[in-house]
Amino acid sequence: MKVHSSSTPIWSQLLGNKYGKDLIWGTPKGIRQDDWLIGTSVIASHFANSFESNNYSIGGGESVFAWSFLPMNSNAEVFRPRVWSYFWMDLERAFAFDVNSKVTVLLLGSFLFLLILTRNHFYLSAFGSIWLYLSGVTVWWNCSIGSMLGYGLITIVAFLLFLNTQKRLLQYILAFIILCATYSFVLNLYPPIQIPVILFLIILFIGLVLQFKMNLGHLKLLSFESGLILAVGLIFGGLLYNYFHLSAETVHSILSTVYPGKRSFDGGDLPFYKIFSESFILFFSDSNFPKAWTNISESSNVLMFFPVVIPSIIYNFYNRKFDYLEISYFIIFIVSFSYMFIGWPEFLCKITLFEMVQDFRVLAVFGYFNVLFTIYFLSKQLKSNGSISIKEGVVVAIFYLFLAIL
Repeated sequence: MKVHSSSTPIWSQLLGNKYGKDLIWGTPKGIRQDDWLIGTSVIASHFANSFESNNYSIGGGESVFAWSFLPMNSNAEVFRPRVWSYFWMDLERAFAFDVNSKVTVLLLGSFLFLLILTRNHFYLSAFGSIWLYLSGVTVWWNCSIGSMLGYGLITIVAFLLFLNTQKRLLQYILAFIILCATYSFVLNLYPPIQIPVILFLIILFIGLVLQFKMNLGHLKLLSFESGLILAVGLIFGGLLYNYFHLSAETVHSILSTVYPGKRSFDGGDLPFYKIFSESFILFFSDSNFPKAWTNISESSNVLMFFPVVIPSIIYNFYNRKFDYLEISYFIIFIVSFSYMFIGWPEFLCKITLFEMVQDFRVLAVFGYFNVLFTIYFLSKQLKSNGSISIKEGVVVAIFYLFLAIL
């Protein structure tokens, strides 16, 4: 199959032709130039160059290892499933597999994780994963941001399954999945998204373990499980060392530039209206949007329900109904909003690496976690009451009516 969601058919339009057979459905988006103009062209050139580490069409013959989305003639590619297709398919099919793998990672990772979060509520988990996929920040970024979350969630799911099985073969398979997911996550090489994702996943994982009283006892100092996890860590470290060693010169050159190398941020500059931009995204397009939005991709977001969930968490906490997952979400909420609207001191930005993160990137990541915790909140309500109460429905309706008036 050569079907994918990239905007590459726009090349036909630029060459003065109609889309014709290039387009099955939808409209290619010119705003995604980093996709169809840069990324796709680089991949095609690299494919034609048989994946050699030096390509005079890319960077004047310098090492292309810093282009982390490219497949390489390296044994390390065994741990990057998204690029496998380039070694045994033609270019078009391989490219489609690559693009669609990002969607698969997000849908699969979020669905499996939500099954854990909701205690096996199939329909809510499926709804949550589809919600993430259809959100503006996923669609307008062609799932590049969503796949980072997907890799993180797959890592957590595989790790928890690893701790809860005694079958050796399954443990080896899960260890391999953990290694692939973590390595693929890191090689996305986009710190403005990866840094908040890592921080929020750690907070979420701690809440998950505490809330469901998960047993981590298999990781005893001299156990087989600990040895296997240690081996995964060593291989992962070796892979990263090999990658950054081969791309060191290019990375150094990038870091020496004004953009993106030496820029730094401390937050506090996000306009409040951007939080709810997704509520109105259906009324706009890439050629029709408010000037203050900059562009449709940068202003894309996720439908927010934290104004309903957060007061509920505070109410439960006030009444001594402790839920560690809710506390985790509240911490993520405080971290996100303090950075986006107040800003952090320079030293805090440096030690957390948030100096590399724009406030609107934190908003995108918070939006994804807003979905995960909203689904968890709904699962709790359904289990306690059997349904969502009329009062809760009215609160949500009034809130969005208020937004519409604004």
